[in-house]
Amino acid sequence: MSTLVRNSEARMAVVLLVVTSSTGLPNEAWGADTIETWDIGATDLEYYLGLDGIGLGAGERTVSSAVVLGYGIVDRFSGYLSATMQSDDRFGQGLAGLSMGVFGTPLDTRHFDLDLILDSGISGSGLSEFSLTPGIELNFDTSPDLASWGIYLRAGMPIYGGSSHGGPHHTDLSDAGRMKRTFSLCLNPGAYVTVASGHMLFLEYDMSVHYRKVDGRSWDSGGLALGYNAALWDSIELISQLYLDLPQDDERFSAGVFIGFIATLPIAR
Repeated sequence: MSTLVRNSEARMAVVLLVVTSSTGLPNEAWGADTIETWDIGATDLEYYLGLDGIGLGAGERTVSSAVVLGYGIVDRFSGYLSATMQSDDRFGQGLAGLSMGVFGTPLDTRHFDLDLILDSGISGSGLSEFSLTPGIELNFDTSPDLASWGIYLRAGMPIYGGSSHGGPHHTDLSDAGRMKRTFSLCLNPGAYVTVASGHMLFLEYDMSVHYRKVDGRSWDSGGLALGYNAALWDSIELISQLYLDLPQDDERFSAGVFIGFIATLPIAR
């Protein structure tokens, strides 16, 4: 496996777990992936663009993008800053979010890894909504450095303010005195296979369970994501994904596509 793919695995798994859960942006916009810290002093710059709601009517589709800056602080401990944006396919009803966090790998063995994540983010109208998200990822790898195949389970618990409408990101000024702290549990089981050096396939499912109902639901079934990651050059990687939303209640089937590029910058020291 190329050094680029191995060292930049932290990228979108972190965005998927903490940015989307803390800002309300759609999980399906971001790629399936596993978590690995960056090398000491390594700087990671990333850009992503996604289209969600394919198969739905005009105005129901969403366009999303994100930029992430990550840094390897010490061995097996990294930090990041990220910004996310979303609008409908008419480029209206914009939504933005900012997030920052740290993550580390206290357990790193030949076949089993444990990663811990702590993220904080702001979103909503005027960036007035705050969330705090602790998370973990458990990995089983048949070969070191993701060289063959493996399975993983990522879990996060975003803690946020639930409005009188029953969920996060639905607040207005009239809700200010009726906000209640609440949380959700987000689960992402997945599997990967390395088909060739620098080329990986991912299959991932996402779901969430809410302490207080969100849009009238106690849980969301999410969907299935099929991702393909490839090293293009020594310092550039392509990330792509097809997402199939699993209809729930009276929902209609839809799909989403996503593409991103990662630049691993020279080590600072």
